[in-house]
Amino acid sequence: MHYLITGGTGLIGSKIGAQLLSAGHHVTVLSRSKSKVEKQCARGTKAIVSLVEIADTEKVDCIINLAGAPIADKRWSDSRKRILEESRINITNDLINWIHSRKDKPDALISGSAVGWYGSRGDEILTEKADYSDDYAHNLCHQWEQAAMEAKSMGVRVCLVRTGLVL
Repeated sequence: MHYLITGGTGLIGSKIGAQLLSAGHHVTVLSRSKSKVEKQCARGTKAIVSLVEIADTEKVDCIINLAGAPIADKRWSDSRKRILEESRINITNDLINWIHSRKDKPDALISGSAVGWYGSRGDEILTEKADYSDDYAHNLCHQWEQAAMEAKSMGVRVCLVRTGLVL
């Protein structure tokens, strides 16, 4: 299978990519920097900086969307919030537009999100059925998830992964 990974140079994405390669799959990482992919990803990873680098005839079976600026390294000023939103929602919208443009659609989109969807809840034990707190973290995650869910209308299976904070 051929996997396209955004956020493939991050802690989670680089480990997933390495595991997929070791299992015999093809892995392409979309990144702002090909050299960063070469340094941080397993040998055999194909690096691209634009989705147009994937030929129309090249089948991508699954997209793993983990892109996003680090969330805990800086104060959430208005300008930082814009960066957090753009680095998640814009790339997801770009992926949706790319899927829409392709005759041969991927089978699945696995899209990152975060436990921030539930909002700040202290020590409360939460499950997927838990309600949310209406705050910035929830709104960011909700917009990110809604952007990814657009792929369903094109027959692509969508899986949302709400991870905890990655340090």
